[in-house]
Amino acid sequence: MIEQLIAGAVIAALGIYVFKKYPIHFRVQELVTSSFMIIIGTILSFLSVMVPVLGFPAVKIGFAQPVMMMVGILMSPSWAFLTGLVFDIVGVILVPSGFPFLGFTLNNILVCVIPALWYQHQQKLREKTVMRLVCTVLAAVSVLAIGYISALSQVVIEKQTIVMSTPLKLGIIVLIIVIMIFMLTILYVLKQRMHTEHAHLFAVWILSVVMIEISIQFMLTPIWLQSMYGIPWVLSLFIRVLKACITIPLNVVVGFPLLKLMMRLNHQNLKGA
Repeated sequence: MIEQLIAGAVIAALGIYVFKKYPIHFRVQELVTSSFMIIIGTILSFLSVMVPVLGFPAVKIGFAQPVMMMVGILMSPSWAFLTGLVFDIVGVILVPSGFPFLGFTLNNILVCVIPALWYQHQQKLREKTVMRLVCTVLAAVSVLAIGYISALSQVVIEKQTIVMSTPLKLGIIVLIIVIMIFMLTILYVLKQRMHTEHAHLFAVWILSVVMIEISIQFMLTPIWLQSMYGIPWVLSLFIRVLKACITIPLNVVVGFPLLKLMMRLNHQNLKGA
């Protein structure tokens, strides 16, 4: 399939870029951290919760993504690429499902690499610039999601056609707005209460979560699903938008304390070494 070739080419190009730009250094600390995150991510990938949407069990919420995202902030982009690739290979070995689809391999790599590249480049930006960027991205995503929901007339979930009535649309739109306000409020409160370093890191984490939702969950995954199973991109995107209403706050609120803990442990290990 053409999608396989494109995904494979992107993986190869991304690998060449990160390994050339950020040469990998094989040290015990990096190897241990990478292995640990792969093990935890693999275990969590088997733990998921099916959330009903409009009366149908349509949204599967997993817990591995925030763990693999931490790799990008804890380690270099080259290590993030390698960790994401190995994580995907381990998953394919443990749960074989025929010939591996490189699109999902690319997804797993990007979950690790996107935060890594963003974390590297954001260090050159001022704190106010990062905060403004976070607010702009959150607002833009909310506006696009609201526009998409408003344009829908009906969706098909579990072979059942759901008419997108005005009250239903308004309910989803209100939910999107509430989540955006919630995220911005948390960012503002933590910025006031946290040390500047932690507030800055929190902004980086929020933007990493949102960028992954946009690039992987909104764009790439619907394309892969359409290629593999013939699920229309537009219909798949509807489920992704609803899923994002759950996963974005969850990954931000749950993932950030874990990230701080991992960074503290990583720092202590480096000092001990």
